[in-house]
Amino acid sequence: MLHAIESMLYRWGYFVPEVRRMVALQLAVAAVALMLLPLGGWGRDFCIGAVLGTLNFLALARFIQELVFLRRGAVLSLLVGFYARLILTAVALYVVLILWHASVAMVLMGLATVIVNILLWGIVHFLGRTSKEA
Repeated sequence: MLHAIESMLYRWGYFVPEVRRMVALQLAVAAVALMLLPLGGWGRDFCIGAVLGTLNFLALARFIQELVFLRRGAVLSLLVGFYARLILTAVALYVVLILWHASVAMVLMGLATVIVNILLWGIVHFLGRTSKEA
């Protein structure tokens, strides 16, 4: 099962193994959040935040991998990609929070799943270090 997910992510353009692991974990979190959708109310709001955060994370993870190899136009590409994601996220949050009257706390908790994923990755790498640095 894990090999199938890894190969699917590779086909989607996630070539760096560490990035694939982080993306797989975030997709698993989003899948669990989707199970909360039928609960309505807070479950729906958490799910919306988790899915929105996951989509942002997927776009950023794929974009950063490609950006590393660009020599010309890297700064412009980074700025355009950043502001495009920022505008789309702002519009989505406006619709969710203002028009749909979603719970701000639950949407933020859903968005925070990405931060937790990154922190867990950092902790695993920090604790997994075997050599001492001078």
